[in-house]
Amino acid sequence: MMHSTEIRAISFNADGLLTKVGKCSRMDLILKFAVRMNLDILCLQEPHTDTQDKFNIVSEYFNSRGYTLLCPITDEGRGGAAIAVKDSWNIVSHKIHSQRIIQASISSSGGDIISIASVHMHHRSNIRSSQWGKLLHDTFALPPNTLIFGDFNSVMLPSRDIASPACSEDTPSHGAADGARRLEMEYIGQRRLLDVYAAIHSHQANQGELGGWTWGFPRASAISHGEP
Repeated sequence: MMHSTEIRAISFNADGLLTKVGKCSRMDLILKFAVRMNLDILCLQEPHTDTQDKFNIVSEYFNSRGYTLLCPITDEGRGGAAIAVKDSWNIVSHKIHSQRIIQASISSSGGDIISIASVHMHHRSNIRSSQWGKLLHDTFALPPNTLIFGDFNSVMLPSRDIASPACSEDTPSHGAADGARRLEMEYIGQRRLLDVYAAIHSHQANQGELGGWTWGFPRASAISHGEP
């Protein structure tokens, strides 16, 4: 289904909304950008809202800038996902499938209902495989035609599935990386999604240090999935 309503959206790994960048917090910089660009939707990963107090602070700040923040209180610390919706849109419903997968249905003044999901896939391949498996088998059922934004921690070449510097106990597992990528591609095919980033940058798949990444070169994540 194609929508006639224009929507302006981004995905961004905040790595802590309250984290200081100079004299500002990251959420302040993100919201200044959102207001300047007149964004309707912000799909965020790693908000680091691991206490009620932190959630209240960021929620109230987003409200003061004209956005409603849909965000779970996470016990993972660094993991998690959130969606911020501009007040000119009506939130029809939303569902927190897990701390890392959240979906919202929003409607415009014209009546179009659009489904948006913010996803933070795990950096560990075996856990990422489980997440894709749950999406595939409808444990985390997203509505048809959902636009999926997120930090997918995904790779086109298994050799890129390296350990996270923040998790020294991790070891690369090319077999697990293959499995996670295979489930990801199966989900993309099943839902008839377009892997926007891979489509745009497929010509760079074998170019030296940049080769083999998807969702960012080498570690960015402002990417979306959606119907063509």
